[in-house]
Amino acid sequence: GRIWIGTAGGINIWDDQKHLMSSITANSANGLTSNYIARFTKGADGSFYVSAWEAGLFKVVSGFDKPDGMKFEYIVDFASQKITYALNALWAIQNNQLFRISIDSYVAKKINAFTKAGNGGDIHSLYYAPKASIWAGSVNGLIEYKPNLDSAYFHHIITGNDIAFNNIISDSFGNIWAAAGNFIIKYNSASKKSEIFPFEKDL
Repeated sequence: GRIWIGTAGGINIWDDQKHLMSSITANSANGLTSNYIARFTKGADGSFYVSAWEAGLFKVVSGFDKPDGMKFEYIVDFASQKITYALNALWAIQNNQLFRISIDSYVAKKINAFTKAGNGGDIHSLYYAPKASIWAGSVNGLIEYKPNLDSAYFHHIITGNDIAFNNIISDSFGNIWAAAGNFIIKYNSASKKSEIFPFEKDL
C-alpha cells in the first residue's frame, strides 16, 4: 500500500513495499496548479481526488500507479479539507454550506436543508457514515443530513462550554464519535444521548 501526504509544498507518496518516497509538485505538465494540498478523497469506483487551496478540486486522470507521470484534471472550484465521497457523488463544505458535486457533470448543488439546519454556524468537519447519513461538526452540535430524504437535523450537544467538533467517525453500532478540544464524545443519534471521554492530561 501507499501513504499519501498532503503538504504546503505538494504531494508526498510513501510506497511501503518499495520503501520509496515520491514527490509531486504543481506544474503545467501534470495539470496541478497549487502545491497547498488540503485533502485527498477516494471514490467507491477507485477514482481519486485532490483538493488544493488557492486552486480547487482536481481528479487524477492517469498515472495513478506512477507518481512521476501522474496527471490531474481540474473539475470544480472547491478548495476545502471538508470533503467526502458518498452515494456516487462528492460532498463538500464551502462558506459553511454543504454542496453535492456530481461526479459526471461536476455541477455543484447547494443543499438547502443543511443550510437551514446549520443556521449559519461554522462547520469544522464532514463525514459520511455507512448508514447513509452525512455528518458535519459544528459549534456545540452535529448536523445530520439524510440524502435519501433531503432532510437535515441539528443535534445539540451540551457539555457546559462552547466546543467545536473537529473530527468525526462512526462505529459498527451506528454511534458517532467526535473529537473536540480535550475530549472525545460518543453520540447515539437514535436516543440523542452522549457520553464524554476526557483525554488524559499528558496525552
